[in-house]
Amino acid sequence: MTSPSKLPFLAQAESELQPELATDRGACRVAADWREAFEALGWRDAESIMRWTGGDVLRDRDRRDVRRVVVPGRGSNADRTLYLKRHRCWERPVAPIGTQFPGIGEAQSVATCADLGIASIDVIAAGGRTTRDAKTGRVVCESFLVSEAIPAPSCAELIQRWRQEGTFDRADRRELRRRMIELAAETISRMHAAGAYHQDLYWHHLYFPADKRGELSARLIDVQRLAQPPRWRRWSFWWKDMEHMRFSMQRLAFPHDEIRYWYECYFGGGIARPLTAWQHIQTCLIRWRKPRRVLRKLWRQPRGGACRPHGVPLPPPAQESSAAARAA
Repeated sequence: MTSPSKLPFLAQAESELQPELATDRGACRVAADWREAFEALGWRDAESIMRWTGGDVLRDRDRRDVRRVVVPGRGSNADRTLYLKRHRCWERPVAPIGTQFPGIGEAQSVATCADLGIASIDVIAAGGRTTRDAKTGRVVCESFLVSEAIPAPSCAELIQRWRQEGTFDRADRRELRRRMIELAAETISRMHAAGAYHQDLYWHHLYFPADKRGELSARLIDVQRLAQPPRWRRWSFWWKDMEHMRFSMQRLAFPHDEIRYWYECYFGGGIARPLTAWQHIQTCLIRWRKPRRVLRKLWRQPRGGACRPHGVPLPPPAQESSAAARAA
C-alpha cells in the first residue's frame, strides 16, 4: 500500500500542515486548494469533522455514516458537491499499537488504484483519531474520508431510471449498456491482473462519467477493502469479486446475453472474445459460489441452544404473565 505521506492529495510536507494536526484533536490531511472551504464549514481538525451534523444524510448504520455536502461556489464558479464518510470502528479498553484508520486506509487504496491505472474517487481529505468515550471509558477509533462527487449517476441508478421510464429495452440503451460492460470489464480485468481485489464489487460501485466529447470512462468507488493477497490466496478473492458482479447484474435484470457478454469482455481484457472451455468452467464455478454459501449456512449449527432447520437459533420462550406466574 502507498504510505500516507505519498497520498496524491498531500501536496505539502508533514511539517507544513496546520498546528492542530499534531494535537490530540486528531490528524486531518487536506488538499491545499480546499483549505478555505473547510474553514468555512468549520472543519479544522478530525474532531470538528467527526462532530459535524450538517449535510444530507445518505446512510447512517453499522457505525458508519455518509453525508452529502454542497459547497457554495464563489463568483461565477458553480456549487461543488462533497461526500463525507465517517467511521466509528471499535471500542476497547486500550488503543492497540499501530492503529489503522479506515478513512486513511481508503485514501491509500485510492492511491493504489491510481498506481494501477484504475480511476477512482477524487480524495480531498482524510484523517482520524482515537478518543476515550465519556460514558464507557473505552477507547474509540474514529476516522473520515472526504471526496468530491463524480459528475454522473452510478450504473445501477442509471439502469433503474431507464426501467422506471420504460426505455430499458431501447436500441440506444442496449448499445450504451454494452459500452459500459466493456469499460467495466477492462477496468476490473486490469485490477485483477495486477493482483488487487475489490471485495465489494457490485454495479452500484461503478460510475461512467462522460468527458466533453461524450466519451465514457469507468470509475470504481468504495475501495476501502481493496486487497492485494499473496498469489496462493488470489483464487478466493477473484471468485468473490466475480460472483458479486454476476449477482448484481441479475438483480438489475441484465439480459442473459449481456451477462455472457460481460464474461467475454472480462476474459478478453475489455474486448469480447468467445469463451474457451476452461473459461466456461470458471463461469459455472462463479454461479455455484452463492448456493454453496447458502448451503453452508443452512447446515451450520450455532453452539448451544435449540435450532431451526436452517440453523437460526430459536427465540427465547415468551415470558409468562405475572398472574400466570403467581398461579403456578
